Amino acid sequence: MTLTLYRVYFVDCDGHVHSAENVECVADAAAIMAAVNLETTHPVVEVWEGARVVGRMDRIPRGSHSPRAPVSA
Repeated sequence: MTLTLYRVYFVDCDGHVHSAENVECVADAAAIMAAVNLETTHPVVEVWEGARVVGRMDRIPRGSHSPRAPVSA
């Protein structure tokens, strides 16, 4: 089983990247799940593998009861 390096970007409401973190996962879906579960206060998380966008997810603020909604994959 080979792990792939993904880069997770934490994006604010204005579309600015504030920080990033690397995750190593076996597949795109695992990288997306890892990104969604990372602790952050930023409303958007983007997952990239090199120059390829894997996904972009809106995160629901803490205390909200709505499910997380994927923006694109």
